Amino acid sequence: APTVVGGALGNTFNLGQATQTGTFTGGTGTDAFNGPSGSYIWNVTGVKSGNFESLINFTGIENLVAQGTGNTFKLDGGSVSSIDGGASGSTLEDKGSGSVNFSVTSLTSGGLCGGTTTGSTTQVFSNINGFIGGTGATTIQNNAGVALSWDLNGSKTAAFGLSSGGTTASLSCVNSSSR
Repeated sequence: APTVVGGALGNTFNLGQATQTGTFTGGTGTDAFNGPSGSYIWNVTGVKSGNFESLINFTGIENLVAQGTGNTFKLDGGSVSSIDGGASGSTLEDKGSGSVNFSVTSLTSGGLCGGTTTGSTTQVFSNINGFIGGTGATTIQNNAGVALSWDLNGSKTAAFGLSSGGTTASLSCVNSSSR
């Protein structure tokens, strides 16, 4: 499996097909990993590191960018600077046992702020439509400046919707210990 190593400036690593294997290693600049079109699982397991579908390992990558719909980004003790969920229907999942705080700042964007899972690192997300909490405390804070309504859907499950300018997006949070 090939290893692609970035240079000193910002690098963009583009994955054409989800059947490829290998490693992307970012350089000292700000680097991005663009996934292929489709619905995939991204695992963030270390600082700026993890894997895509357990096929492509990445290290030194600050920004993850999905191209399709329905991607899942699993934060398992790791962090990156930003996550772009792609076209629609993507989910951000906390796999840790510590607390995590999701701050929603618009219909599909916001950040992870503090908590024991992410430490002091703030990760920015965009084009995310759902949240899945870990086994620790999960907090979702509305900082969007738009109407927020909660629907409780059973033990440890809550869904909420944001609406603005006639557009509605549905975001949800499910504690993984209830699955």
